[in-house]
Amino acid sequence: APGLIFRQSGRLHDTGIRPVLGDLSHLPSCAPLLRSLQLSRYQAIGITPGRGCSGLCGFCLYAGCAQRKRQLADVMEEIEAVADRVKLLFMLDPDLASTRRWTEEFCREIIARRLNIRWRSDLRPQDAAPRFLSLLRASGCDHVLMAVETLDPELRAKVRAGVPAEELRTAVRAVRGAGIRPHLYFYIGLPWDTAASLQRIEQFVRSEAVANFYLKQVRPWPSTPVTEAFRSAGLLDHDLGVEDFVQSDSPLCSTAGLSVEELASWKRRIGRAAILQPRYLWRFLRERRLTPRHVRQFLGLIAGENVSKK
Repeated sequence: APGLIFRQSGRLHDTGIRPVLGDLSHLPSCAPLLRSLQLSRYQAIGITPGRGCSGLCGFCLYAGCAQRKRQLADVMEEIEAVADRVKLLFMLDPDLASTRRWTEEFCREIIARRLNIRWRSDLRPQDAAPRFLSLLRASGCDHVLMAVETLDPELRAKVRAGVPAEELRTAVRAVRGAGIRPHLYFYIGLPWDTAASLQRIEQFVRSEAVANFYLKQVRPWPSTPVTEAFRSAGLLDHDLGVEDFVQSDSPLCSTAGLSVEELASWKRRIGRAAILQPRYLWRFLRERRLTPRHVRQFLGLIAGENVSKK
């Protein structure tokens, strides 16, 4: 069926893009199935409140896709079915917070039912209003993921996404002030990226130590404006397969100003700039639990390894 990607005999099969449905009323609660599963071996599970995104990011397949939420009663029934059996819930919705009325009602329902859960989801920096964040925290949200497409003003206009550094800084501090941990995703490898645009990311992570961050490589998704920009600039001269999108840690394409090797070098440089500083270590120890894996990663960074592969 269109819209499915599955693995068979060691290979990934892509069945294509499925047309967007008008609503999600066809997705009832799967609470009976969840109750039948042995979930004790899992640390976390994902629940899908909705689909679609109000953003117009030039590299995203979701761009301009209508926001659609499931029935709140069905989502709550699923949460109640697993609340006492897993430690963490991921709300799998790329634009959860932008549908403010639904999301606020969702949070109030969790509070009213006295569900002792921890959950996390995506949040745009522009949605980080203190009053809204307080409601998220009261309902059990302890972690939000914020995508940062670019900090460069010229690139923001081209990619139709991104945020000024000061607006991002304000959002990060508001999230922390609400008792929620921010996790930043910085995209690098846009067709127009240069050393100057990536230096803005480096400067931000030096000045605003963030214990949770990731350097996410841009992928040229089919039929998106960014992919057309890659092709127009001669930076992409062949079709990419499913495996290229699954293995997304390493650069696939050069940019107008940087080679693949230079992009990889910048990922190492930004990672080292962010982590190898006392303020980051203090923030990490305050917000996260140190494990042997973290120690190995830290030593690897000192040795020059790429933090984005960890």
